[in-house]
Amino acid sequence: MQNPNKNSCSFSSKLRSYKFLHLPIPLHHSPSLPLSLWYIFEKMGVVTFAQELESPVAPDRLFKALMLDSHVLFPKLMPQYIRSIDLVQGDGGVGSVRQANFSQGSLLRYAKHRIDEQDADNFRCKFTLIEGDILGDDLKSVVSEIEFVDDGNGGSICRMSSDYCSDRDIKFRDEDIEAGKDKAMELYRAVEAYLLANPTAYT
Repeated sequence: MQNPNKNSCSFSSKLRSYKFLHLPIPLHHSPSLPLSLWYIFEKMGVVTFAQELESPVAPDRLFKALMLDSHVLFPKLMPQYIRSIDLVQGDGGVGSVRQANFSQGSLLRYAKHRIDEQDADNFRCKFTLIEGDILGDDLKSVVSEIEFVDDGNGGSICRMSSDYCSDRDIKFRDEDIEAGKDKAMELYRAVEAYLLANPTAYT
């Protein structure tokens, strides 16, 4: 069991805040977003969180809203958590870097992500956290992949995974996972509710 100390608590608190923005975290069942599968996989230097979520929203709309237009929707729907998301390098395509600026009172100030892959035809993307408060002695990088597929009934299945890479043995505490889960679900539900309430948006 990890011994509680000032540094570990600080890291855990920042981690739960970061996972809220990052979305791919292990989630328990939610009535609005039934969970097909979740798991945690650990190997030397890497902890992977992976999950599948079902949604009544079509995959192309979710991809556009959550991936391509997150810099507009996230601050609009959740200003209490995210102040802005700015394009700091590139044109928004592969190789571009976006910086998320968190709202006042957050344990985190900012996070920069590089877009590694962006496939608008297959609704798939890959991005890497390259700079931010969460990185330091504990984490080297966080690499995430997200894909939205048609469920055959007009909705979609969202498959997500995140690799937390470190030279150290990082332990994820249950309370941190729960806190991250609640914030991530709040954001995801907000986007889904927006799309359901605005059926012509992102079509």
